[in-house]
Amino acid sequence: MKFIAILFLFLTGFTGYSQIINYTPTFVCNLSDTTLESSGLIYVNKTLWTHNDSGGKPELYQTDTLTGFVKRTVKIKNTTNIDWEDLAQSTTHIYIGDFGNNYGNRTNLRIFRISKLDLLNPINDSIVADTIKFHYQDQTVFTSTLNATNFDDEAFIFKNDSLHLFSKSWLTQNTKHYILPATIGNHTAVLVDSINVDGLITSADINQINGNIVLLGYKKVGFNYNCFAWLFYNYTSHNYFKANKKRLELGVASTLGQTEGIVIKNDNSGYFSSEKIVTSLITIPPQLYKFNFNSYFTTTSENEINKNLTYRVYPNPTKENIIVDLPNSQTPFTLELFNINGENVYHELIVEGKQKIINLKKLVPGIYFLKLENAATIFTQKIIIE
Repeated sequence: MKFIAILFLFLTGFTGYSQIINYTPTFVCNLSDTTLESSGLIYVNKTLWTHNDSGGKPELYQTDTLTGFVKRTVKIKNTTNIDWEDLAQSTTHIYIGDFGNNYGNRTNLRIFRISKLDLLNPINDSIVADTIKFHYQDQTVFTSTLNATNFDDEAFIFKNDSLHLFSKSWLTQNTKHYILPATIGNHTAVLVDSINVDGLITSADINQINGNIVLLGYKKVGFNYNCFAWLFYNYTSHNYFKANKKRLELGVASTLGQTEGIVIKNDNSGYFSSEKIVTSLITIPPQLYKFNFNSYFTTTSENEINKNLTYRVYPNPTKENIIVDLPNSQTPFTLELFNINGENVYHELIVEGKQKIINLKKLVPGIYFLKLENAATIFTQKIIIE
């Protein structure tokens, strides 16, 4: 979304919250002129990637996290960039959200899916994508009106084999949560829930280890824009908005720029990027900031919310095997292990049984994260292999 030229105030406006949590992100660098409109971020295999939004080239840019320079460019050759707005990832794929809809009249909303292996292969300067087409379950009117629609979208994540979209609702200043399959086809984005975020959501990401979710956005206050992040954690199933939540005030657009892309890593640190702003009074280059939200997330695992569920993982540390005692549940569990880089090294669907023994002999010593998940809960625990 292109920023509307405005006159800037140099003081933050009143937010209207009874509890204001101020957080000051750390400036890293200005971004390259190649990525003046950085709109989505993803962190994969210790590399940071971004893209430009509407009208930009259909390309992904590997960005240096110290200098902001573009280290590598990969073209998605069978696509166009109508309005790319965010990036999401599974263990095997990266998803590009071409669903920006400032006028509310798009009937060609789509998400491109590319292979992680194709993207990370250094010999590839161009790759192909699959296409996921969709429409919103609750949209029946497609009248063209700039920045006056509740069916714009600039944020999504991947979780539980599905894509979860968070709307940029210009009229209501809330965000709606939609779910659609992460498979090739033409799907309906099913409305799940909504919450008043008091602003416009521009990006989202999820901690793949513990499920912590962060939404990035901004809100017009007077002649300025306040930038913020919403944190959601300790939820059950996909009830994100009924979880514990916090809003962090990050600063103003006259300093940070137009905050558009965010990525969160396994330790709850991460980066957010902003687009270039040019007005008659001020020019703000595209920027990269880093943050660490770890102290704002509780360490309580989701299984503690469900007091009837009991987990036990032992021995820990271990050298060969680990035993997982499962709770009494009729719902199958997905059991996964991630290494310190967030790479999935073990995956199994447990349909029945009260105990699972996992052989770890093939894994190198180090720190790992065990994740158990079903429709009711998520349990995570750090594992040390000696």
